[in-house]
Amino acid sequence: MLTRLGVLLLPLILTSGLARSEEPALGDEPLLSFRIRLVNVPAETYEKVREAFALDDKKPLLFGEEQLATFLEMVQGDKGANILMAPQVKTLPNQSARMSCGSYQSVVIPSRVTPVNGVPVEAPEATKVFVGLTVNMTPRLAGGADAKAVELDLNAISNRLRPTEPGCEPEKSLQKGEVVTNTLDRKLHLSFGKTVVLPGWWEVAKSGEKPSRVVVCVTAEGK
Repeated sequence: MLTRLGVLLLPLILTSGLARSEEPALGDEPLLSFRIRLVNVPAETYEKVREAFALDDKKPLLFGEEQLATFLEMVQGDKGANILMAPQVKTLPNQSARMSCGSYQSVVIPSRVTPVNGVPVEAPEATKVFVGLTVNMTPRLAGGADAKAVELDLNAISNRLRPTEPGCEPEKSLQKGEVVTNTLDRKLHLSFGKTVVLPGWWEVAKSGEKPSRVVVCVTAEGK
């Protein structure tokens, strides 16, 4: 299931189906194309995938097209698995791109306690916070205009709202809670036509549910 709650893009990004009145002046700079997938994998299936493909938290895997298809087929064989985000991104070398999928939600956050007439009083504050996924990336050609690979700075961020009031449901318009943030930062060397697979963060399970692991897959589709 692909969730599309909204995609925010910086000016120098082109995506399929996105209408634009002005295109960036490309000049001699090649337009680079990437596919980014964030996949939420239940813990039990993640362990099977980790053993089958020798996934390592410290060393990213490089997949060809067939290996990637086998990996995704194995993951999606679990009905609990979920593709959280899978945009195609086109951007210029040395230009930062940002993809966001989520929404702003109203929440009452804890604030500092201040004494009032000698009695500590908490003054909660209502605010709006972004809840969802954000991926930032900056590609650079590895070897000039004829390069067959890119150097890629990748930053993935997950903001999830965790209610702090028992029985409070996330879909309420106003609730008491706190934002739980997870991040993944990597510097990568990626050949065109290859996909890098990175184990990301563990998602904290709700009561009675098993945890899951977010896996980040980035494909350099070419110029």
